[in-house]
Amino acid sequence: LQTEFTSTSVADENDDASANGTFTVGTYNLLHPIYAEKYKDKAGTYRDGRSNWSFRAPAIVRTLVSSALDVYFLQEVDDYQIRNDLLSSIYGKCTSSQIQDEYECIHFTHPTREAQDGVAILLRKSRYIVEQSEMIPFEAQMINAQNISEQGNDQYMCAAVVYAKDRVSGLRILFCCIHFYTKKSLNPQETVLNFFKDHRNECDTIVWGGDCNRAYTSSSPPGAFTWVEGGEATNSSKTKKIDWIFLMEILWPAAERK
Repeated sequence: LQTEFTSTSVADENDDASANGTFTVGTYNLLHPIYAEKYKDKAGTYRDGRSNWSFRAPAIVRTLVSSALDVYFLQEVDDYQIRNDLLSSIYGKCTSSQIQDEYECIHFTHPTREAQDGVAILLRKSRYIVEQSEMIPFEAQMINAQNISEQGNDQYMCAAVVYAKDRVSGLRILFCCIHFYTKKSLNPQETVLNFFKDHRNECDTIVWGGDCNRAYTSSSPPGAFTWVEGGEATNSSKTKKIDWIFLMEILWPAAERK
């Protein structure tokens, strides 16, 4: 899923000028090899059931480089894949070092997920200045003897958060990459929205998205966000659209942030 937004800078008291700029955002679930084999996903395995990551990795790099978006949200990717496949490998005429040269990469590993995969945000260096990053942990969900979900003792998954200064508009943007899995994470969407509520005065606007593992309608976007609907079903064998990108409509003037 790819989309573009137009940002408008918030002019300060001594400057009446405002700068406009369009920025592009895409989100991709890269399908981790462990889950490709575990669930026998045809997109991620050869006919014998083995992962085809070594075949897909060059195609993923070519897609990221050729699309040349300003921001990428990536899910189901581990630290080894980030360092050795997406940032430092050579695939024919296309080198993943182009990604390393052109993008800041912020990656967080899910605390206790089986594959030790995680979420990552790539931001174009020529467009954004990364100021701060952090992880939003999702509590593990357990099912008790009465078949009622309750909070576990561990953190299961997480979201990645980056605060970045837009060189064009001057806005401080909070970018957040998510991967929701409610079967084993306790209220992940609510956790993320509460984080935004608590930190909204630290940024001018919020852009978040990723693999939500659920569909939305025009009447049910979460929180005060507009939404961008996937142009096609995430899985060609299904009609459900689960990859989403959201933009907060309200911009908070920098002068009002405390």
